[in-house]
Amino acid sequence: MNNNFTKKYQHLTHDDTKFSISSAIMFIIETNHELYIFTEEDFELAVLFIVEAWNLAIINDDEIISILIKKDAKRLKKVANKPQKQIEAMLMSLIKMKKVLYGDVYRIIGDYEATFKNDEPYLKIASGKDMPADYFANYYREILFNNKK
Repeated sequence: MNNNFTKKYQHLTHDDTKFSISSAIMFIIETNHELYIFTEEDFELAVLFIVEAWNLAIINDDEIISILIKKDAKRLKKVANKPQKQIEAMLMSLIKMKKVLYGDVYRIIGDYEATFKNDEPYLKIASGKDMPADYFANYYREILFNNKK
């Protein structure tokens, strides 16, 4: 995407690390041409997909991610107006990208705002603190399978 598309945005940082998830998400939007085409240049939809993928990527368990991708894709196909298999593939691609670029960040995105203000993209993200790598996998194992590793 061109720099005009993502020129201005707000990002929140955690005082302990100064890492900004919104900056990370904007970087993914700016550098992922496939996402740009898939979302037909829709900033809000691109952010929605990245947030979904980000929250899946921190689970750190392929079996659970596979289950949740199918559920998320079923829900997202109404918003994206794309076939479920294409949505699953896009989510998987974004999960891989998040793991490569930000594999050591285990913060869940709780709430976000992706809009335009003064004709410029605006992104504000609220996230939790970094958790141990197995935290979210254990959480979902308990919910989905009623057990922990």
